[in-house]
Amino acid sequence: MIDGTYDITAETPMGPKTGTAILHAEDETLTGTMSALGMELAIENGRVQGDSFTFGGNVATFVGPVVFTCGGRVRGDTIEGIVHAAGRDFAFRGTRKGA
Repeated sequence: MIDGTYDITAETPMGPKTGTAILHAEDETLTGTMSALGMELAIENGRVQGDSFTFGGNVATFVGPVVFTCGGRVRGDTIEGIVHAAGRDFAFRGTRKGA
């Protein structure tokens, strides 16, 4: 089951960055939000297949919007995956709150 609130850490060139992901799956559709670096982003085009998920979104930056995509898997209370943004890939991992 993917539903839950996760504390996540992404490995970036600027060091580890933490955030929160709130995910809700209904059939094959994934909705929710991600919060990091003082921003809250709505999940767009979220899809679920078994324990795997994909979604995208846009981040407003001082140089303009940056489109990102994300894919990963939830196993038990652990979430992990890859975010692709600005031509780079960033691994992330986290745990479900309250687990």
